[in-house]
Amino acid sequence: EELRVVVGWVPDPVAQQKIEGVHFTVDVFCGKDGLPISVVPRERLKVRGSEVVISRVNMRERVIRVASDFASALKEPGPMNIQIIEDKDGSCYVIDVNPRIAGGTDLTIAAGAPFHVWTLSLLMGTPLDSKHSIQDGMIMTRYYDSVFIPAVE
Repeated sequence: EELRVVVGWVPDPVAQQKIEGVHFTVDVFCGKDGLPISVVPRERLKVRGSEVVISRVNMRERVIRVASDFASALKEPGPMNIQIIEDKDGSCYVIDVNPRIAGGTDLTIAAGAPFHVWTLSLLMGTPLDSKHSIQDGMIMTRYYDSVFIPAVE
């Protein structure tokens, strides 16, 4: 129904299949050769706007494989995040790719993948120490607080 409305007022709209399932942001870091050295799926448990509020590391093998294959095909060094939805049948759909560190990558770093250190190593041309282990199941939660500033006269 939404597509019928949009077609009437947006020239050449782009539409994609509606996919229900588990939404992941997968933090991927590729070495100088463009091949992944770390692939860490974060299940998006609660989102506010487009920013994750509660997230959990979920080292789901199928999601890791899809993200790794996708990143390997791109052959770009450095950090990227790949948005994947896994449907109820276990099929994975890549819905977005960003060549940057994501807003929730601090969970990946806390879980054991030092993306910030690797990024500096790549930029400085120094060897990457890719040895790391991930704490599967680690959860991150964020909160937002209001700050009030009195009017200045």
